[in-house]
Amino acid sequence: MFRKKTKTTSTETPKLLLSTQAASKEISQQIRQGEALLDEKIDSDKKLHAVENRFNKWNNENFNLLKKIFNLKKIAQEYAASTISVEAFLTTGLTREDKVKKLHKNIHNKCKKLDSINSSLEIFEQPSTKQKLYFLHATESLFVQQVKDFLEKQGFELLLMKQFSQAGSTIFDTIQTTGDIDKAVIVLNPESESSQYPDQNLLLELGIFVGLLERQNVIALRESDTIVPQDYHGFHYINSIGGWQQELKARLKD
Repeated sequence: MFRKKTKTTSTETPKLLLSTQAASKEISQQIRQGEALLDEKIDSDKKLHAVENRFNKWNNENFNLLKKIFNLKKIAQEYAASTISVEAFLTTGLTREDKVKKLHKNIHNKCKKLDSINSSLEIFEQPSTKQKLYFLHATESLFVQQVKDFLEKQGFELLLMKQFSQAGSTIFDTIQTTGDIDKAVIVLNPESESSQYPDQNLLLELGIFVGLLERQNVIALRESDTIVPQDYHGFHYINSIGGWQQELKARLKD
């Protein structure tokens, strides 16, 4: 997850991370704040500067809100790129009245974009009502698939960290944008068929999740004879040999 990011062309459709009602409520609130900016009386350069600063803060809040609402950054990025033109930055030599007109146009256009997103929320896939948890592993294997199947049969929706990584998101980006998820399941399996050691990035990610979610909320399964650190954060590993299903089920209820 900390490998060098590469640009990829994704055809994945954005999905809502909040309910339509919750998302619409927050977007509507931001639109009202934008409309309030439009109603500000600007009668001095000082006032103009103050409203410009508030616009920039509001605009950044909108970008971060859209990252929170959708599982992909695409919508937020489209919002950030909307209505931007070279003329918008050319203010040298303009009168205060002209600068105010440009500012109002920017605010109006951003409000219009937010309203367009708000009106189209129904077309996006709604968030699942299932309990979610983060799922990490190195290479694909029969045991990894068995763990996935078991978790899904227990009613969990898995957020596959590999998918977020391939889309260019770090652990911190993912946790910030995926809501209140407080559990992670990590399968420590070899980084290759010729190795008995787990992927080093996976061990690093295990440590990060322990720090972010607390140790009791992170469950690590050790596949077969994978060699794992015995004193790693005082961690207890569930071994794949034996009744791992029962132990995993019990840990998930804690």
